[in-house]
Amino acid sequence: MLNKAKESVEEMIMIDEIQRLGLAYHFEKEITDALEHIYDANVDYGDLKTVTLRFRLLREEGYNVSSGELSPLNVLNKFKDKEGNFKNGLRSDVEGLLSLYEAAFYGTHGEDILDEAISFTKAHLSSLITHLDGPLGAQVGHALELPMRKRIPRLDARFYISLLQQHKQLNDVLLELAKWWKDIGLTAKYPYARDRLVEVYLWMLTIYVEPQYARARNMAVKIFKLLSIIDDTFDVDGKFEDLKLFTDAFQRWDLSAMEQLPEYMRPIYHAVLNTVNEIENELLPGEKFFRTDLLKHEV
Repeated sequence: MLNKAKESVEEMIMIDEIQRLGLAYHFEKEITDALEHIYDANVDYGDLKTVTLRFRLLREEGYNVSSGELSPLNVLNKFKDKEGNFKNGLRSDVEGLLSLYEAAFYGTHGEDILDEAISFTKAHLSSLITHLDGPLGAQVGHALELPMRKRIPRLDARFYISLLQQHKQLNDVLLELAKWWKDIGLTAKYPYARDRLVEVYLWMLTIYVEPQYARARNMAVKIFKLLSIIDDTFDVDGKFEDLKLFTDAFQRWDLSAMEQLPEYMRPIYHAVLNTVNEIENELLPGEKFFRTDLLKHEV
């Protein structure tokens, strides 16, 4: 039971991050399945952050959380004292207050407890913000300026990406990937291609979450970053005959095939083959054949 509850919490955090990053359209079925499981499980969580995150995610997706065990009145009453006020102990729970604050703006007419929650959380977050710094402080300030419910999701994703970039571990990885990208030297050759290195990394971060998958995550970022240039080439700059030659070259998967390509397509073709070869060299002997063969097929 405890393991299932922990898994559900991790799922909710992951869904929230994917949505905030503007990547939910990549995982629509997975998100729907996970929320269905979370709704049906109806776990009695004890912390404010998890309870209010669940409420917000479910209400956003149209689940019935207006009455019954998952209603705001029912789930928030446990955080009140005998006088009917929110407990004093919540005042130091910054993440819990922030989660309640954001969730409360999803209230509907007649849910007075959520109106009360907005007043309570806004007052205490405003008094705490001068003592907060780093990503959490930035997130609280951003929410107090305008809650998530009132923001444009796609524009808000830019803020959330910048927030994640403040994490040192993330910065170190992105710097390493940025150096790799600079060394490849494709930016000047393909000015029409979108700069999606951070977006691709964060997307991979939602797939390869655990620290032990860091190597796989970085490999995937390199491949998908290169594929994004190919995608933009097909959409924006490629001529039909050139694209046909490009496709044939990838089916051959041989450097000699580069000779048949127009000049502007050669750098990206060369970069993809080289990157896959580098990945192959990084893999253990038992991993090489199956994984790189599958990768070449998918490309």
